[in-house]
Amino acid sequence: MVSGIIFVIRNGLRWRDGPPAYGPRKTIHNRFIRWIRLGLFNRVSPALAAKGGRRIR
Repeated sequence: MVSGIIFVIRNGLRWRDGPPAYGPRKTIHNRFIRWIRLGLFNRVSPALAAKGGRRIR
């Protein structure tokens, strides 16, 4: 789920253009919205970025 969200955001895609390999697009979108409202995504993002990999803009 997190990989799908990051893929869509990093590539500047619309949610419906995300690859099907990450699961149902509506589910990914709804989970992202829920996590944003709860502040979860903003708390988790820096920790994920610190683990390595490229920085997400």
